[in-house]
Amino acid sequence: MDFKKPIEEIIRKRYSCRTYINEKLDENSIGKINDFLQLTEKGPFNNRVKFILVDTGKTEEKLKIGTYGMISGARYFIVGIMNKKSINFTDFGYLMEKIILKATELDYGTVWLGSAFNTKTFSNLVDLEDNDIIPAISPIGKIARNKRNVDKIISWWIKARKRKKWVDLFFIDQFTKPLTVEKSAPFALPLEMLRLAPSARNDQPWRVVKINDLLHFYLKTQSKYSLEIYKSMRFIDIGIAMSHFELTAKEKQLDGKWVVKNPQIVPQPKNYKYIATWITK
Repeated sequence: MDFKKPIEEIIRKRYSCRTYINEKLDENSIGKINDFLQLTEKGPFNNRVKFILVDTGKTEEKLKIGTYGMISGARYFIVGIMNKKSINFTDFGYLMEKIILKATELDYGTVWLGSAFNTKTFSNLVDLEDNDIIPAISPIGKIARNKRNVDKIISWWIKARKRKKWVDLFFIDQFTKPLTVEKSAPFALPLEMLRLAPSARNDQPWRVVKINDLLHFYLKTQSKYSLEIYKSMRFIDIGIAMSHFELTAKEKQLDGKWVVKNPQIVPQPKNYKYIATWITK
């Protein structure tokens, strides 16, 4: 998927929008959205995701989409679909975040909904095949410029714009040695854009260890939330982070690819799971 604007600008612009202008999109806008929904490639682990634009024909006040986030004015939704037989939540997050960023570039509002929507409602709105599931959705539409008080309360509650420090996320050689910005060259900007990635309840479960020119990505699997859905959402989160990193790296001519090359770092925190390695071509 191609972007016309700098990816750093798009990433910094994106935020979780919960208030939309309640109006029908024109055919040209719908066509543009459908066009970029068809442009997704395979994820790092070779899986595809089908994305569908759903016009509910009504706003959420008349559609039971779920309660968390208290979405207002939304009529259109991006629905991501994968088959259970090939489900890979990391690929799902990686591919859907590209969709989210493209929508941001075109000035549409979006917000990830991975656990706070009524799956039965949206299953009835799309043509699901046997074993298909919907891991996440996002409303998409024109942004209402005046935030409701409830939006501000929700952002405060989940600390939506706050991010962990570099020393908590990035390491060099082993998990006991924090990676500084100076020693991260030439990957300082891709890592910073990764740091700004959204995650479920802003938990930021990704960790990266730089060893020479290889960057090894890990997922902190332990969560204070015990529901099974939050466990799968963490794998979506690492996919989102990988998407931010890759898009920024390639824009800075740091072309590379994802490989599975576990460095077997010792000691490794018991609740950390190795995911993938970025290797520069």
